[in-house]
Amino acid sequence: MESDRDIVRRGLILRGTVGSTAHGLHLDGTDDRDEMGVAIEPPSRLIGLVPFEHHIYRTAEQRAGHDATADQRRRRRTPRSRPGDLDLVVYSLRKYARLAANGNPTVQILLFVEPLRSTPWGDRLRAEADMFASREAGARFLGYLQAQRERLLGQRGQMRVTRTELIEAHGYDTKFAMHLGYQGMEYLRTGRLTLPMTTGREHCVDVRLGGVPLAEVIRSIEELETELCLLTYGTAHVPESAAGRRDHLAGRSPLPPSPDRERIDASWRRCTPRYGRRSGGEPQHPRDPPRTGRGPPLGVRRPGRRGLAGRGPPGREAPVLRRDGRSSPSSGR
Repeated sequence: MESDRDIVRRGLILRGTVGSTAHGLHLDGTDDRDEMGVAIEPPSRLIGLVPFEHHIYRTAEQRAGHDATADQRRRRRTPRSRPGDLDLVVYSLRKYARLAANGNPTVQILLFVEPLRSTPWGDRLRAEADMFASREAGARFLGYLQAQRERLLGQRGQMRVTRTELIEAHGYDTKFAMHLGYQGMEYLRTGRLTLPMTTGREHCVDVRLGGVPLAEVIRSIEELETELCLLTYGTAHVPESAAGRRDHLAGRSPLPPSPDRERIDASWRRCTPRYGRRSGGEPQHPRDPPRTGRGPPLGVRRPGRRGLAGRGPPGREAPVLRRDGRSSPSSGR
C-alpha cells in the first residue's frame, strides 16, 4: 500500500499559499508559511479499508519530533510554528471537494490564489470554482466569525492562549480572523474572492498591529455578522432553530441556495482515473475491461438467450441454465 507521502508525490494537482500571506495581511518576520494542496487519491485508497483523507507536514512538528497526524493540540503539546516555518496540508480530492461544497472558507481560498503548482487537472478545478459557490458558504463564514468574537470575549476556549504576548501587549489577540467577515460578504455577492484582499484590508492590518481598541473590533465584527446574516438568511440575525439555519432560500445573496453537488460529483469522478498521470489533459472515462473470446461481457444477456451470455471458444459454448435447474449445452443459435 502506498504511503500518504507517495500519494501526494504522485497525485498532487494543485498547491498554493493560504493564510495571512494569501490575504495580504502578513507581517514581515512574524508569520509562518501556510500552504494547502489537493491530490488525486489512488483507487485502492478509495474503495479499500484505509482511506486517504489528508497529509500534513509541519516544520515545527519535524523539529520537535512530534507526529503531525496525532491529536497533540488537546494535550497542549502541539509545537508552535516559528517565523518562516512551513505548515502544509494536502487534502485528497474527495475530501477537498466535500469541504468546498460545504462552504468551508479556509479551503475555498486555494481556488483563488495564484498557485505555486497546478497541473491541467488543478487548472480545471480552479476554473470550475463556481460549482462550489452558494449561500451555504455564508453560514460557514458566520460560524468562523462568531467563534472568533467569542474567543476574544473569553466566551469560548481560552482566548487563544498560544499567543499570550499579543494579549499582554494589546489586551487581546490581534491575530484573529476578522478578514473572514469582509471576504464572506464578497463571496456571497460574487461567488469569488479577491486575493490579496482589497476591501477591509487596511482595517484588518490596523487590528493586527494593535491599533484598534477591542470595543471597536467587537463592534465591527457585529456589523459584519449582520451583513452576512442578511445575505445568507434574509434576516439580521442567525435563526435559532436548526431547520432555520439550514434554510437559505430567503437570503439576499445572488448565489444559489446550495452548491451544484451533481456537477461536483461528476467532476471528481472524471479526475480519479487519472491518478499518477501528471500530464493531465482532457478527461478520459475509464474503459471497460478487455474482453476475451466472443460474445458480450459477462453478466450481459444476449437477445433471445437465457442465463449469462459469456461464451467460450467455438464448439465449447457456456451452458445455459434451464427452467428445471439443470444445465444444457448452448444450441449456438
